[in-house]
Amino acid sequence: MLPILPLLFFLLPTVADDVAGQLYREGKFPEAASAYQSLIRANPGSAEAWAGLGKSLLQMHNSKEAIPYLSRALQLKPEEDETKLTLARALLEVGNTGAAVGLLEPLYEKQPGNALVLRLFSEGLYRGGFYQKTLQLVDELIADRKSVV
Repeated sequence: MLPILPLLFFLLPTVADDVAGQLYREGKFPEAASAYQSLIRANPGSAEAWAGLGKSLLQMHNSKEAIPYLSRALQLKPEEDETKLTLARALLEVGNTGAAVGLLEPLYEKQPGNALVLRLFSEGLYRGGFYQKTLQLVDELIADRKSVV
């Protein structure tokens, strides 16, 4: 009986992560947040669990509450572009334009064709009063579209 216990402890986090992800995909954000909190308690080093909790909170319109969880996820896994984008969205929603633009500018340079990155980056620049830079981005987008046609 004892050899089964390590296998169960190995499998349970995977099952719990699958359950949390499924709840999130079904739009059951409060339940997903609770499941991600359980995952964090079981495995505080899981960047995915921290990001999942932050994304769930953001979907529940708790942007301010989501920011520390998304930030922790980035500390654990700094190369995760999706988490950077989600954190930037949360920062824009609470009015922290400078921090959002700081995250979005390198993402835009890395992924200039990503419409969501462009949208959030432009919004951040515009909100920050960088109207010329915003217009420059729009001009670049138009030029890119013309070159595709």
